[in-house]
Amino acid sequence: MRTYWSALLIMVFCFCTPLAKGQKWVYKLREPLKKTSQRPPVLFILHGYGSNEEDLFDLAQTLDERLTVLSLRAPIELAQGSYCWYTLGRDQNNTLTYNYEEARSAKKQVMAFIQSLCQSMQLDSAQVFLMGFSQGAMMSYDLALSYPGKIKGVLALSGRLIEESKPKSIAPALLNTGFFIAHGSEDERIPPAEAEKAVAYLKSKGIKDIEYIVYPMQHVLNGKELIDLRAWLSKHLKKPAEAAK
Repeated sequence: MRTYWSALLIMVFCFCTPLAKGQKWVYKLREPLKKTSQRPPVLFILHGYGSNEEDLFDLAQTLDERLTVLSLRAPIELAQGSYCWYTLGRDQNNTLTYNYEEARSAKKQVMAFIQSLCQSMQLDSAQVFLMGFSQGAMMSYDLALSYPGKIKGVLALSGRLIEESKPKSIAPALLNTGFFIAHGSEDERIPPAEAEKAVAYLKSKGIKDIEYIVYPMQHVLNGKELIDLRAWLSKHLKKPAEAAK
């Protein structure tokens, strides 16, 4: 769904930033439409398997005006215009497999990029949010659980929490991270039971700030979901007076 703005000038750019081994981060940027502090909060969008930075970027136009929004392109190219955070395959039993070493590498690169960009663009490193769809949601879980206290909130859309992402123990700082978890009741790619497992795991570790909603849809986004995630995100942003401290 594409939203057009006639009254507002949306600042949208496409950038390349150095990545490992001669690669460069490619991303799209929407600057804050309303700057209420010297260091704006920031949302990083992580797309799904086989997609790119363009896929979810239209959502940026509808999100809280205080946010800096960046939509990243995953580092592994599958085909022209098609990228992933780590490769998938099938074993001899036709069970889906994944390369977690690639996921581990992507996770480290993304976090290094987040920290670097917060410094270079003077963003609020205490207000870093991740929004991921499908494989992007899996990466978002992995980042939040691997770097306690570095991610303020995760919006995990139609994803799953893989075993390798689960830490042996939960650091106290992680208890302050919020999670918005959304899934389609008719999702055939990633069953809604996977979202339920993620919610159960997070609750079992003492994380209380969890909003879990199931929508009547398949492996997609819908309008009600977008309304709900925008409301959740705005609720979790610091008020201007708090951000100025």
